[in-house]
Amino acid sequence: EEAGSKLAHICKVTIYITDRAYREPVYQVVGRWLKGVYPVSTGLIVSGLAKPEYLMEIDIEAVIPAEEMP
Repeated sequence: EEAGSKLAHICKVTIYITDRAYREPVYQVVGRWLKGVYPVSTGLIVSGLAKPEYLMEIDIEAVIPAEEMP
């Protein structure tokens, strides 16, 4: 919101998880947060993230339409 964006502007989500067992719970939570928004999404199982204690990472891209720019 600080940047003038909103959930409807989300166009792509990439979810990185370190264990296949995390897939379903993570997708359920993301689905609740993005209810009614249907971006392109990719899920990847990776061997590690930036810090060993990280179990998942979510990268979200959004595009603010020109007519909605402040």
